[in-house]
Amino acid sequence: NLENPVSDFRFCGLQHRDEYFSKDDSISIDEFPWLAVILNATLPEQKQRICGGTLITKTYVLTSAQCMFQFNIDDRILVRLADYHIKNSTDCAKLKRVSGYNCDNIEEYEIKKEIIHPFYNKYTLYNDIALLKLNKEIDYSDFIRPICLPRSEKDLASHGDILFSTGFGFNTRYGDQLKKKILASLISNEVCKVRFNTLTFVNPVIPYQICTEDIKNSSDVACVGDEGGPVMHSKRLRWFIEGISSTYGCEDNVPQTSLSVYKYLKWIKLNIEE
Repeated sequence: NLENPVSDFRFCGLQHRDEYFSKDDSISIDEFPWLAVILNATLPEQKQRICGGTLITKTYVLTSAQCMFQFNIDDRILVRLADYHIKNSTDCAKLKRVSGYNCDNIEEYEIKKEIIHPFYNKYTLYNDIALLKLNKEIDYSDFIRPICLPRSEKDLASHGDILFSTGFGFNTRYGDQLKKKILASLISNEVCKVRFNTLTFVNPVIPYQICTEDIKNSSDVACVGDEGGPVMHSKRLRWFIEGISSTYGCEDNVPQTSLSVYKYLKWIKLNIEE
């Protein structure tokens, strides 16, 4: 339990999408406004290798350590916020679901500082967490807003609860990099280990991870490019980050392990500068 939580509860975890009715479960352009895409700006857009991140304060983005190790030291890494279609800047202007939105809402930031967990293991993906400090403070809007970090176990999901994940990774439904909305169920690590017994290539699940399995009517699955993005849930219309996407299979019926953010709250607070 943190006496002084990192998150600002005047703003965090609130999204405009929860304020209006929609006939279907497709993702809205203003949904998950804390989603960040981390990209290599030194490459042409069509060749950029991306991964996900989550805005948690006005200057910090939470992501996975494996995301940062895919870049070279000379790469110009950018954090992009408020995007909807990562490779097509014209599509977002045509969407009428939210009035007043156009591609000018998209913001890009340089990274001032990278903080990678010192005990990250690239083979087991243990301690797969990193913080990125942006080069300047951002302005919150309907399309850019931070998610809440859990303050105590009361803010965590329970086994069987529906969790959501999102990102701009390969989209098995559309084949392009459109913001995704993936539904999954939180399962216990014990159940997860039993499911993994048939998958010899998977590392054992440890207490510093959470495990989910996709819901059958989910429109997509986690895939390449989604690592580092948020695994989250909503409590009383306020969204909390539960995990950081760590593994991906691009297929159904394979449990997904994610880093448990709650287990790293002290590390996050210690590394965020006041």
